[in-house]
Amino acid sequence: MRADAATQGRTALRRKAADLPRIGMLTLAHLINDSYGNYVAILLPLLRDDLHFSLGLASALVTANTITSGVIQPLLGYVADRWATRLMSVAGILMAAAGASLLGLAPHYLVLVALAILSGLGTAVYHPQAAAMVVAVAGERRATMMSLYLMGGNVGLATGPWLVTLLVEGRGLQATWLMLIPGALGALMLYQFAPRQWSPTPPGSGPPLWTVLRRYRAVLARLLAVVATRSWAHYTLLAFLPLYLRDLGVGASERAGIVFLITFAGAFGGVIGGYLADRWVSRRTVIVGSLVLATGCTLFLLHSDGWVRWLWATFTGMTLLGSFSVLTVKGQEVLPQNVGLASGFMLGLTISLGGLFVLPMGAVADVIGLAPVIHLAVVLPPLAAVMALALPE
Repeated sequence: MRADAATQGRTALRRKAADLPRIGMLTLAHLINDSYGNYVAILLPLLRDDLHFSLGLASALVTANTITSGVIQPLLGYVADRWATRLMSVAGILMAAAGASLLGLAPHYLVLVALAILSGLGTAVYHPQAAAMVVAVAGERRATMMSLYLMGGNVGLATGPWLVTLLVEGRGLQATWLMLIPGALGALMLYQFAPRQWSPTPPGSGPPLWTVLRRYRAVLARLLAVVATRSWAHYTLLAFLPLYLRDLGVGASERAGIVFLITFAGAFGGVIGGYLADRWVSRRTVIVGSLVLATGCTLFLLHSDGWVRWLWATFTGMTLLGSFSVLTVKGQEVLPQNVGLASGFMLGLTISLGGLFVLPMGAVADVIGLAPVIHLAVVLPPLAAVMALALPE
């Protein structure tokens, strides 16, 4: 009975051909939504100067945004599966835009916290349903279409802070409200063109959440371990690489460029990984292979200089994030009748856990030094690759 249900669910996720206009629309909406993702961090120095709060409160502000944007995504994904309506993604992008864009107008620290939480909640509401809608219109090339969708998010994360910085430099901190406009347009676009029917199960049906988690607990645990470990390596690199490069005498502009390149190259690495998984090799091969390659690329990045460092930064981003879309689709295939829940796990909870694992590493670096800590980014990908060998084909 369980096998029949899973087979029916996978069949419901398939179409003969991808709906490319809707894939493009969902990718653009993802770019807009994720462009707000780093507003809290990039505006933090100016917000501290304006409202005069401590570094401890600054850290709490970032943590509030991070936790609300990821940890509750599986629960919201389950809600999206039960009540398949595009309105969740519409509300999510509006909440993310409002919370981030109004930061510059906050008159008090507590208002900042409320806005950071609102923006994080918007991201959590948006992602599971939007990713599930991608699967519904992706046809048989789910990994490729998912990689294009995720590329939109990565481009948004890379360009959003740059755009709001240009705006603030030109018109002042209180002009951040103007960035509401892209979010409003994105919400309108989703309302008009997002799929109306995307869930493989009728609204209000499906088993209880606890039943789903108990039934698939073993394979879910393996998937979550792989994604969280890969995310730990990624966030370790992003958090400590600028400091590591500064200690090597690398200038500020080059440090920023290398971090940007890792994120930007990762978007294209995900597209390559998705294409390979759909056309040439198994999903598990792409996952394990990209993680093994990331080990060597990261090691060479940390021990190179000049233009060679930029080359290895490109390869590191491509390989470290090359399995992103494939792991997401793998989770959706494990839970074919709960693709929103699976998306919440793959895109929200595990990535947030990877980021939270980085928090205590700063204290460890104070004790043993920065170099040993950042080399975790070399050790963690092969560990994730070993765990990925246990994933089902």
